[in-house]
Amino acid sequence: MPEDKPGIIQICARLAIPIGLLLILAALIVWTITEPESMLKSPPVVIPGAAGIALFVLGAIIAAPWLAAIFLHKRAVVGLNVAFMTFLFLVIVLVVNVISQRRYYRWDLTAEKRFTLSEKTLNTLEHLDAGATTVTTTTLLGSSEDALRIKSLVEDYDRHSRRLKVNELDPYRDKVELDTFVKSLKEQPSSQCVVLQYGDPKENPDDYREKILEVQDFVEYPPMNPMMYGRPPPPVFKGEETLTAAVKELTDPVKPKVYFIVGHGELDTKSFKEDGLASLADMLKRDNYDADNQLNLLQTGEVPDDCDVLVIPGPQKPFDENEIEAIRAYMQREEPKAGKLLVLIRPTVIGGDVEGLRGMLADFNVQLRDNMLVLEQTVSLATGRVSARPDIYTEDWGEHPITNDLKTVSGLFYMACPVESTTPDMPPQAAGPDSSPWQVTPLAKSGRATWAETTPFVDGRFDASYDRGVEETGPFTLAVAVTGRPPQPPQYGMPPMPMPGSKARLVVVGDVTSATNQLIKSARLANQGFYLGAVNWLAEREYSVGIPPKPTRERPLNITPKGLKAVKAISWFGLPTLVIVIGALVLWRRRS
Repeated sequence: MPEDKPGIIQICARLAIPIGLLLILAALIVWTITEPESMLKSPPVVIPGAAGIALFVLGAIIAAPWLAAIFLHKRAVVGLNVAFMTFLFLVIVLVVNVISQRRYYRWDLTAEKRFTLSEKTLNTLEHLDAGATTVTTTTLLGSSEDALRIKSLVEDYDRHSRRLKVNELDPYRDKVELDTFVKSLKEQPSSQCVVLQYGDPKENPDDYREKILEVQDFVEYPPMNPMMYGRPPPPVFKGEETLTAAVKELTDPVKPKVYFIVGHGELDTKSFKEDGLASLADMLKRDNYDADNQLNLLQTGEVPDDCDVLVIPGPQKPFDENEIEAIRAYMQREEPKAGKLLVLIRPTVIGGDVEGLRGMLADFNVQLRDNMLVLEQTVSLATGRVSARPDIYTEDWGEHPITNDLKTVSGLFYMACPVESTTPDMPPQAAGPDSSPWQVTPLAKSGRATWAETTPFVDGRFDASYDRGVEETGPFTLAVAVTGRPPQPPQYGMPPMPMPGSKARLVVVGDVTSATNQLIKSARLANQGFYLGAVNWLAEREYSVGIPPKPTRERPLNITPKGLKAVKAISWFGLPTLVIVIGALVLWRRRS
């Protein structure tokens, strides 16, 4: 018997059901896009949502017999079973996504490990977690590539620390909240920045500190060379170094003092010329050091008590005996003010003078061969001529906290001399009672294609060549770190005898040019991380030794003209031919 024709009310009820579902879906889409704080307070969400629910419920009540006939049909039962299985699959996928959002593991497959925090940053965040005060990080960023990368970095910090709270304010969506936040700050931030706050300005204003980081603090753009053709070099992202230094500055207000010795023709820490050390001083200031201190031992006669690290940056004149005794007395101080010394050598063949220092460093088992210059042999591919160059690139870093994070980055040492240990290498546990109290660890070595030149200049100009069988060949040690061995008991069962200066630390680099503005500002070299790591290790801040920036290395695909022709042939003829052959095979198989 044919079904009765539905009336107008039944037709409207049946149409109200899908219309109501569409309105509910539209409300959910609007809520997802706008993300209001409360769904019930947003008219674009409430009005279509309520209307959709009302139409759906009313239509289902009026058209109940029609719905029952549909759902009780055999095909409908099968369809409902499929729909239920589909719904169950979507629920499982949703649950898996929710769990993965909260508990997940990421693999960083980039060669430079661009998305992996260094061990030093993790140590800094662990140091932060040990405290009781939260660092609030508020990002005021747009949607540029640099801004998105900074946001991702801040989120990584948030995932690794329970004491780091992250807020994000959108300049367009959160206008009112953004204006209130900006008015609460001590300084006026720019439109693109990251604001770090330590403590609560209302509850404890005396202990409140804040730090504002601009986007340009996270990214370093290489200077443009008007004579350079082609694409400019890519920018270098140094966000981890910048953000970690800001966190340390806020959480540790006590700034260790770094003194630079003057009076012997040392390099100037206030000069921004290529051979100045202003960039090194600024780098230390960014890492929460007080690095504006200069020390003339001829005037003071001693090293100040508040000196945490003493730096000798490439002297050109000899030290007086009284100055050497003052430095030696500083190195013999006991904890908590044990001596920490960084010595940068300028070889005598280029005008340096380390008289007095040589004998004092020998007490720490360090031998300076400053009468030699380490050169690298290069061969011209065009002419076959063998020449020498004084710039030594190295990735041969030693096993030490200073250099552990520099393994994949090249460092540049320029006009360097060998710095060696006078005692054989041995682990501290292998040292006997008659062994030297000082452990010398190589930090950097040159390659095998280097040799030590004693006469690099002829008639005032650089003219060096390797004399086979006469001059010594590499590898040479370019920098060393010295620390005291654990004191050995004089007899079995007796307590160890304390030794003055046993907690002292020393770093000697056979080159001072590698610390100058010209080289240390380059984010593509490890020099910045090396010297920052050296000073942090000397100051016993191992949790924050140098974090090298992560350059974005371009890997272009170089195709020869013959290879380009092959790609064209495959694209124009190979792929269409393959499609035709597959189609012909399918047609032949069907007919057969």
